[in-house]
Amino acid sequence: MKNFLIAFLLIAVLSGVGFGVYYFTRPSAPGVLLEFNKPEKIYVGLPFEVTISYTNTSDQALKDAKLSVFLPDGLVFAGRSVDQRGYDYSIGDIGPGSVNQEKISLIATDGPQSFKKLTAKISYSLASAQGAQFESNSSADLGIGPESITLNVSLPKSAANGENFETVFKYQNNLPMEFRGLKLKLSYPPAFTVSEISRDDMQSNQELILSSVPALSSGEIKVTGSLIGAELSNQEFNIDSFSNYDGQDFSITKQSATMSISSSPLTLRVTVNDNDANSYIAKPGDSLRYKIYYKNNSEVALANLKINVGLVGEMFDFSRMDTRGSFSSISNSILWTQQTNPELLVLAPGEERAVDFSIATKSDFNIKRMSDRNYSLKLNIQMESPTVPSNVVAVKTVSVAQADTKISGILKYDSYGLFYDPNAGFINAGPYPPKVNQPTQYTIHFKLYSYGVDMSDITVSAKLKPGVSFTGKIKTNTDSSPIIDQNSGIVTWKLSNLSAGRGIVSDPAEAIIQLEYTPSTLDEGRDVMLVESSTAEAKDLFTGLMLTSRGDMVDTSLRRDTMIQASSRGVQE
Repeated sequence: MKNFLIAFLLIAVLSGVGFGVYYFTRPSAPGVLLEFNKPEKIYVGLPFEVTISYTNTSDQALKDAKLSVFLPDGLVFAGRSVDQRGYDYSIGDIGPGSVNQEKISLIATDGPQSFKKLTAKISYSLASAQGAQFESNSSADLGIGPESITLNVSLPKSAANGENFETVFKYQNNLPMEFRGLKLKLSYPPAFTVSEISRDDMQSNQELILSSVPALSSGEIKVTGSLIGAELSNQEFNIDSFSNYDGQDFSITKQSATMSISSSPLTLRVTVNDNDANSYIAKPGDSLRYKIYYKNNSEVALANLKINVGLVGEMFDFSRMDTRGSFSSISNSILWTQQTNPELLVLAPGEERAVDFSIATKSDFNIKRMSDRNYSLKLNIQMESPTVPSNVVAVKTVSVAQADTKISGILKYDSYGLFYDPNAGFINAGPYPPKVNQPTQYTIHFKLYSYGVDMSDITVSAKLKPGVSFTGKIKTNTDSSPIIDQNSGIVTWKLSNLSAGRGIVSDPAEAIIQLEYTPSTLDEGRDVMLVESSTAEAKDLFTGLMLTSRGDMVDTSLRRDTMIQASSRGVQE
């Protein structure tokens, strides 16, 4: 025991000596100083340089050194991808006491009058510490000043459909020097038509490239045009500015303004089956009667009216359309004029009339992908007259309306029973055809299919015939299993959701339960009911409707079991 203690103490002393030798002789990380030289004033959109100096303050050479620079959001490397958030600069070896520097070209793309943190890291190794890596980090706050270019959009608060108005896009160079490589991009509402533009150096009426903008100077672009859109809808006009550096555009700033389309002397409203078209919910296979009401709210008679309706939606069954208007199967649109409807020749002040058409929805959804869902029927309506009231500056009177009718989904529920069911993995015991006073087991399948919409709060409810018992065996491909109340004979299966396309482009939601029944002498020669009633319901998440589907009753005849060879399936003696 004494020798053991002496040996243990000797090992401990030697270990301590070895650790001390390593601790006091190991190479230490040399000092590296990182410093930033940054501009006093930085403008958003104007390239600038930051100089990063790195000094080896030690007496050891730094091997394979690398400088890494990391950018916050709103700063980009000039001449590189705007998505690049970091960049590595290979340095090589840095001698003891040497001072070096790297110039980094950057552009601020947002955040005027803010601070952004620029981070740098230098990593290296030492000849005296093979395999070890060292690094030093530092950061600097960059004060971002104003935008180099400011923009403004000026336009009227509202205009009537078809009425010409002027929009003025202004730009200002805030720099005390010329700005080189400025690109301005205009964007208009989809239904805006340009009739005149003040500059002839625009590209496609939307893009202006200026090689140089003098210091503290400004300019403008005047665009005249007209809009067609829904009454009181807001329409947005935008101008974006970009600086071009090394052949790449970098965003500086953007500005937008909105205007509304004022009420037209012509008003439109749409009904389907005598209900508001936007609140009505259609179903597959529906017959629909659309009525488009139009009213003259002006103090003058409107002449030579015409109405055009575009029908958008793959569930429209155009083969079942009936209309007095002229239908184009190329554009899927209907046109009513005084040729089809003589009453469109003149519409008196305050008068309201209507045109109509009938059409059906297709009986089935054409579902091919999981994304095929939320179907609707859209009408794009435009009515116009060359008559213009005296208080409106336009070439014609125009009114626009839209109608969007949702189509509810379909919940399909299927229930059936099998005796031979190898795919389910169950072996049903007992004789088949069933025999008096002998128990036979059956598997009952419940399947759910969702057409066209996502569904929630799904509940399947089935009623077992008295005397039918549950064996306790269940199988399902969902996260919820049926619950069987043996006292009431009620089977309940609840699911929180059922995605669109389930059972069409993917497997149906399915649950299988095993039941057992012993026929009595009163059942001899008959088919005995196992599941007396079965229903499913779910909430359509697109329309909000509750959908229902009834399953088949299941008896011991098991008509869907094709593996049964017996000529008679009734209960045997």
